[in-house]
Amino acid sequence: MLKLVEKHDLDESLFLVDALPSPHAACRYHSLRFRYEKHGNRNSVERVFREVKRRTKAFSNSFSNAHLRTADD
Repeated sequence: MLKLVEKHDLDESLFLVDALPSPHAACRYHSLRFRYEKHGNRNSVERVFREVKRRTKAFSNSFSNAHLRTADD
């Protein structure tokens, strides 16, 4: 969370968090606005991240047999 705070202006940001206590504590520690979301927008955001992770893994697996010297080509 510290790197996020250092790199971005988060004054007007609103974080959607789940029931875990650690995101709540981190947001409070850094004086960030947050809202607990059990369903709704948080689930939509999680679906996007899940799809990005899936595609990244598939892309990475496509090059698992490539030799290091040919990776730059």
